[in-house]
Amino acid sequence: MHSKNNASRIRIIRAVFGPAIIILLIVSVLVAAGDRRYRSARFLAESIAIASVNAYEESTPEDIFNSTWNGMKSMLDPFTNFIPASSYQYVEEENQGSFEGIGVEITVRDGLVTIVSPIAGSHAEEVGLRPGDQIVSVDSVDVTELPADKVTKMIRGPAGTAVHLGIRRPGYSDILEFIVERRRIELSSVPFSGVVDSVGYIRLTRFSLGTPYEFSDAIESIIEQGISSMILDLRGNPGGFMSAAVYVAEMFLPKDKVILATRSARRWEVYTIRSTEDGPLIDMPLAILVDGGSASASEIV
Repeated sequence: MHSKNNASRIRIIRAVFGPAIIILLIVSVLVAAGDRRYRSARFLAESIAIASVNAYEESTPEDIFNSTWNGMKSMLDPFTNFIPASSYQYVEEENQGSFEGIGVEITVRDGLVTIVSPIAGSHAEEVGLRPGDQIVSVDSVDVTELPADKVTKMIRGPAGTAVHLGIRRPGYSDILEFIVERRRIELSSVPFSGVVDSVGYIRLTRFSLGTPYEFSDAIESIIEQGISSMILDLRGNPGGFMSAAVYVAEMFLPKDKVILATRSARRWEVYTIRSTEDGPLIDMPLAILVDGGSASASEIV
């Protein structure tokens, strides 16, 4: 009987502490380093375990961990985010260049899931969704209290199906209703480039893993057609990979110019990225177009 009770306790411990294992590993490292923060980390891990066993409302350790992170995130900078394992596939799909959905880039602003920009050619763009639109309901379900990853799951779905969105739009008193068809969205960093009257134009809609290749091809194409100046259109570009933004910026800068500098919470830690060589377009007259949907990596450029 004693051994049976022990076995049950072991199973409970494994179930409870599974999602908190990362925290416990961090605690071990901090303890080994003599860091005072280990007390708070240990308290957090123990709290998740106790709440999982004793909370009246049934909840999983994963749910408690995710809720804990959402609360912690509010104290951090607006660019720090946590991607649950259940949502990571969506990030991977977009990085690979295609996904099934309505075709919008979203973020969280003022606690609400907000459209950064509709993707060019998507049905979301066709029906008139705009940057700054706040999603307040999905298929008549209020989502104002839901995290972004759950709202994303509700919006995503097989191509050919539709979703009903309730939208709060700045300047409008009533909630706007949209029925948006889900489609296979093919993502391109450079959906358009061309030359008019010796002025080169490149529309750059995102900074993805493929951006350096697509941007280089577009640059090569417009130079071959002969240009005396250039327009880089970053309107509605919500950002993406920092490395891709650095690559684009380097095209227009001389060697050893600061592209990006970051400073950690420990003020003496400064990370600086500089251009490594003269860019091929350093003497090219350039105009950059931006709007309210240009964010994150776009701001680096």
